[in-house]
Parts: sequence; structure tokens; C-alpha cells
Amino acid sequence: PKPQRIESTPGEHRFVWDLLWGSSGAHTADDDDGDDDAAPKGPHALAGTYEVSLIVDGQTQTQPLTVVMDPRCPATAAELQAQFDAAQRIYAQTLQSRKALAEINSVRANLEQLEKRSDVAAAGLLPEVQAVESRLAELVEGKPGAGRDRGGLESSNGDLLAVLGAISGGDRQPTEQALALGEQATHEVQES
Repeated sequence: PKPQRIESTPGEHRFVWDLLWGSSGAHTADDDDGDDDAAPKGPHALAGTYEVSLIVDGQTQTQPLTVVMDPRCPATAAELQAQFDAAQRIYAQTLQSRKALAEINSVRANLEQLEKRSDVAAAGLLPEVQAVESRLAELVEGKPGAGRDRGGLESSNGDLLAVLGAISGGDRQPTEQALALGEQATHEVQES
């Protein structure tokens, strides 16, 4: 997301960190619309001391920021650390798979343009272009495997997002089922 900018006019200005890793703090109009193409949200920051930096006209000012645990939360520090570690792994894998999807989609768009060019057809390169397009479609959409369909990057990325939501959705240690689905989706992303 685009970083939130603090006004430079005189007076007090407010910046609210949503306590999510990988977040700029920026809020967009479509934050809550359920858009699957929106950037995934990282795991919640653990209770602890952080350092906030403000850069104004090349001058950096830093100050400690203490995040405290909600006293009503029954989770232990070890459970929250396990949740954070699992969410951080899944979040990193999600970003990697999203980057791969974006790169593949860019190549696919270029191949579509190549397919339309008469010089490519005249040179007899159309079958090669189509073969590459077919392979990229398999990577993104998946392909039938031995006894079951193997998901492509799109479905694996969706699984990773679901696991990230399940792991980050509460103050508790991640379930074995969520971790198993995360491992499976990670394996499928890496196979693709």
C-alpha cells in the first residue's frame, strides 16, 4: 500500500498504525470490500517495544513505542509467538506467490501481443509462443494430476490467504489443520 503521509501544515497531526506487519498505515476506500486482489495483511505485531521514526526535511527523530497486550486476552506469550511465527511464514509465502502471479501475467500479456504480430507468424514462431502460453496457463490455473487436479498459483495463493486469515484471526496458537493447509499450499506454490 501507498505509505500514509502526514500533513506538513502547522499544528498537531495524527498517524495511526494498524499494528500489522507489512502495512504502511494507509487506509483505502476498499479496505473492507473483500477484494481478493487487495494486498494481503501481515500478522499483528506482538506486544513489545518498537521504535518510531519521523523524517522531516532530512532530519530523523526517533521515539520508543510500547505495544501492550490486551489484559482480557487469555493467550500466553508463547502461544502468541507461535501464532506470529506461523503467520509471518505464510505472509512471506503469500507475497512471493503474488509476485510470481504478477510476473507471469505480465509475460502472458506480452505473449498475447506477440501472437498478433505478423512477423512472428511469418517466422514460424507462433507454435512456440502458444506452447509457452499454455505452460504459463498451467502454472496459474493448475493442471490435472494423478487422481486429482493440482491447483495452480491462483488457487494456492487463495489457500495461503485463507490460512493467513485463520491463523491471524484470534489470539491463540494456530491449529494443526491451518498449519497443514499452509504447508500444502506452500508446497503447491513451490511446485508451480
